[in-house]
Amino acid sequence: MIRVGFLTTLGVNVGDEFIRNGIRAILDHTTVAYSPFYVNKHDPDSLRRSAEDEHEVVDDKFFASDLFVQSGAPVYWNLKSGANSLNSEWHQWMWLDRILSSDESTGPIFANLGAGSCQSWNEGPEDFLKNPHCAAFAKQAHARARLTTVRDPIAREILNSLGCGSEAMACPAFLSAARWSQGYERPTLIGVNLMPLGSHYDLDGDFPSDQWHGQIRGILKGLRSQGHLIFIAHDEAEVAFQNHFLEAGERVFYSPKWRDYMDVLSGCSLMVANRVHGAVTAAGFGIPAIIIGNDTRAQIGDYLGLPRHRSGFTCPSTVIEQAGELITKRRQEKERLLSLRTSTLHRYVELILPLVEAARARKERH
Repeated sequence: MIRVGFLTTLGVNVGDEFIRNGIRAILDHTTVAYSPFYVNKHDPDSLRRSAEDEHEVVDDKFFASDLFVQSGAPVYWNLKSGANSLNSEWHQWMWLDRILSSDESTGPIFANLGAGSCQSWNEGPEDFLKNPHCAAFAKQAHARARLTTVRDPIAREILNSLGCGSEAMACPAFLSAARWSQGYERPTLIGVNLMPLGSHYDLDGDFPSDQWHGQIRGILKGLRSQGHLIFIAHDEAEVAFQNHFLEAGERVFYSPKWRDYMDVLSGCSLMVANRVHGAVTAAGFGIPAIIIGNDTRAQIGDYLGLPRHRSGFTCPSTVIEQAGELITKRRQEKERLLSLRTSTLHRYVELILPLVEAARARKERH
């Protein structure tokens, strides 16, 4: 049995839990037995602290792993504020001290799966590449990885510009449903996820909040004419925000346990979300989904064929019209998404199988 480590989060962002579960779906289909380790990128102590369904206690989960996976997070960003890939809180202790300071003779086989960008909505790869240190980091991470897959077009263009090959794939969160039973679908239930900034951050520093709140009301009015709404929050701040928009008979669903979301998402007939991984995970169940975001993470939808709009700048009538079309063609869209999930899973298994077999062979030699 090989040990597989995941660079992820724990109890911080359920989207990361969806991604990790999707990568586990890939590993499950390789038929190579594995034991998981989870490293919370916000907590260096998680390198040695047991979590979730881990079966062993070790001194350092990275060096104890046979295969270590960067699990579908933004990897490439260089923002006007000065924040970039090199000054994240985990860059030193995870990337520099472990991933990039080791090779396969001193550390685990490394895979960079579902690597994404996080730039402002209209920014392209040049905004990341203009920082030579960020560009050098991207090349080093690519050189260390046996396999790199990217989840959005900007991430792919960044690597292409550096002469680094990658495979463009649907975000692994799309595969999370493959480890879950389909819930009871309610044909008139529309899932809605809303955030005050229309996404996680205001990367430009001038997000039109009042305009966005007006757009929310317009979108919700149109959606209510097409079904019953359930608001889905990923944290308590979203609960408080979404409570402002409730009408009689509506509620906000929230749970500190990520697994609780799977049945809720799979039971919707449509998902409209600021949280990209709420939309992507629902799509993995064959649920039509629309992303409304304000940075390049929204482009995750491009590799799944999901429509996306810019929060604060979109026209509510456009979203409403699109939602109506998806509901009308729900069965066809479900078939398309489930077919894409199957082909994506098969391709991912093809890509990762050589890595897990190499990890198993190396473990047997030692």
